[in-house]
Amino acid sequence: MFRAIRRVIIVIVFGLVAAGAVVAYQHREVFQPPIDYYTLWRERGDLQPKIVGHLKGQVTSVVNGDTFRLKDEEGHGYVIRLAGIEAPDWRRARDPVKRELAGSSKTNLISLLMSNQVEIDLTFKTPRRIGIGVAHLGETNVNLNVAQTGWAAVNRDYIKCLPLNDQYALVRAEREAQDQRRGIWK
Repeated sequence: MFRAIRRVIIVIVFGLVAAGAVVAYQHREVFQPPIDYYTLWRERGDLQPKIVGHLKGQVTSVVNGDTFRLKDEEGHGYVIRLAGIEAPDWRRARDPVKRELAGSSKTNLISLLMSNQVEIDLTFKTPRRIGIGVAHLGETNVNLNVAQTGWAAVNRDYIKCLPLNDQYALVRAEREAQDQRRGIWK
């Protein structure tokens, strides 16, 4: 009698485990955020993210969807690239569709930044006033905004210079843009 009860319990437990596996597989997108976070943490490398400087100024022109020119309060000109993202470049695009996407990406950044005061947390800079960093327009993280709107892809090699939480936010924003087919992900 106890053997029969034991077998019934084993069959019930096995059935529950199998049903749990099927439900987990059907809802696997729920597990994607922790997987993304773990992957970024594991691949963080030897590079220790740090801010090498702060810059504040007015945007004077936009080069493409991830690069712009800035004039600081002292009148010095800088070329700033948004850290962690890579927008299509119209100069390299040979295909008319890619040229159109590059133009739309540039237009998006123009509408967001042109003639506005921005603050930059620089992660890299050169003596020739070229820098890479995270741009802030008030409370808006411009890098994150560009990734959320889908006009730039996250470059996994370039985000390693950012803190882990910023890396995670960019990856999640890109995934959201891909899922909703925005910008370059159409």
